[in-house]
Amino acid sequence: MELLGLAEWREGKAATACRPSKVGRVPGECQSIEDAGFWTIRSDAVVALTEQKNFSTATLAHAVALVDQQRGNWVLNRVINDRGQFNGALTMLDLHLSSGGAGFALTDLRKEVKRYGFGSPNRVTALAGVLLSGHFLTPIPAADLRLRKLAPTGPFITFYRERVRSQLQAQTLVSPEMRPVIGALAEPSFLANFLHGHLTLYRSGMKETRNDPGLSALAERANALVMLYAIYVAEAHGTSAATSALARDFAVARSHVVSVMKEAEGYGLIVLDGSTRSFRPTALLRRALDLVFATTFLVHAKANEFALKRQILFYPR
Repeated sequence: MELLGLAEWREGKAATACRPSKVGRVPGECQSIEDAGFWTIRSDAVVALTEQKNFSTATLAHAVALVDQQRGNWVLNRVINDRGQFNGALTMLDLHLSSGGAGFALTDLRKEVKRYGFGSPNRVTALAGVLLSGHFLTPIPAADLRLRKLAPTGPFITFYRERVRSQLQAQTLVSPEMRPVIGALAEPSFLANFLHGHLTLYRSGMKETRNDPGLSALAERANALVMLYAIYVAEAHGTSAATSALARDFAVARSHVVSVMKEAEGYGLIVLDGSTRSFRPTALLRRALDLVFATTFLVHAKANEFALKRQILFYPR
């Protein structure tokens, strides 16, 4: 199948070929491909994936990719650093790309995050302001002068593409059929459809951390998950992670690290090594991360399936 070109995408065909039709709580794009079952990621499928050959190698590579991308990254560490902020950022990208690159109005952004429980409208407005000052968003003219419209810049779109690509590189160790997606993400229309499928799963209420209440709670705290990933990676490499290193790598205060680790310890996810004053993962954390990463891999597979189906629906070859 030939993927769409940027010019075709900008004609707006993909944005108007199917209008949203709601199925339960799930926002729809096309009745023929969207139903409640399509957006379901089954727990038994998650568990089955964890039992596949090379899964442990893939999960470690995935954790390494996430830690490496976030270490020293201003946008991720200081701005998009918890579940609400991350979903708000994806919503900005989706509103822009699904409209053929027409940007988004702040009023629409605020409505979206409120509708899907991605956080408070005021918080996502503040996020947009920080991204604007950091040149990840840029103002664009609006037909209605009463509206303030913004558009993601190249670096913002690249951030999402490269984040997914690095995760897919790890995923191919257990799901080699996903390798073509890495290259397909360079195509603007495919990227837009993939992102929309990705975000639709979150809009339907899916959370990768759903299998562990501790991780679900910690996902709402700044950089908590990536610090747990770093602890997991450190142990796999025969080292350990201390408070000072975590604070430095992920641009948070030492007191924040201590607070997050205390909470994680309360959930039984980590232990403090008294001899080195560093943190180590428990078996509970290792198993919880297996389920988180397996869910992420299935999210990518579902987003890819959605993107391919949209391409075929709109432009059969």
